[in-house]
Amino acid sequence: QFGAFLQNELKLKKGDRIKQKLHVVYKFGKNELVEFKGPEPLGAEDLAVFQGLVAMAGADKKVLTPKHSSTRAMALRERLELKWDAVDSNTLVVDSSLRKLAREIGYDPDSGGDLKTITKCIERLWTVSIIVQSGSDRQGYRMLSFYGSNSKTGNLLVALNCRVALAVIGHRPYSRVDMDEVRKLKSDPARILHQRLSAIISAGNTKKILPDTLISYIW
Repeated sequence: QFGAFLQNELKLKKGDRIKQKLHVVYKFGKNELVEFKGPEPLGAEDLAVFQGLVAMAGADKKVLTPKHSSTRAMALRERLELKWDAVDSNTLVVDSSLRKLAREIGYDPDSGGDLKTITKCIERLWTVSIIVQSGSDRQGYRMLSFYGSNSKTGNLLVALNCRVALAVIGHRPYSRVDMDEVRKLKSDPARILHQRLSAIISAGNTKKILPDTLISYIW
């Protein structure tokens, strides 16, 4: 679901971040509405960073469960501010570094500019709030449940939204994205198209796509 949202919010022009805000609603299945809100729209850079975080979480499989009893784990779950059904949910934690995330998405880990860009992307993702309505039930989430970084050490700690974590673990539908391919992409249109096509291929589907349709994804 979150991948579909990112795919449709990437066609940014210069100055759009200042003038526009994020507010979109998507319908999934017969009975679920998902609403996304944020102070800024998201772009292809945000997509790449989100893909990288999900890939790292999936590779490391650092699952934070309600049963963890260490002081650090309990403190982190408390900071997630989980409510209702989410209290008993597992989440995935990326306990790593900005440099490793940069390498994961094909950015320069030794570039201060690239690390600053990644930090801004993570913080934009964190500001996105999500309301999920299933029948008469409504629940609120953040795009990222927790975020912390240190500009001196480069340390990075991110907890994924519990719904995203379920997809990474394999308990919800998801699209597979080849990060080796992502690292080779150098333009925003290429990243957007790659995500779109990955969603189709990952589902095992074949689909005829007209050139005008591909163009509409990015412009």
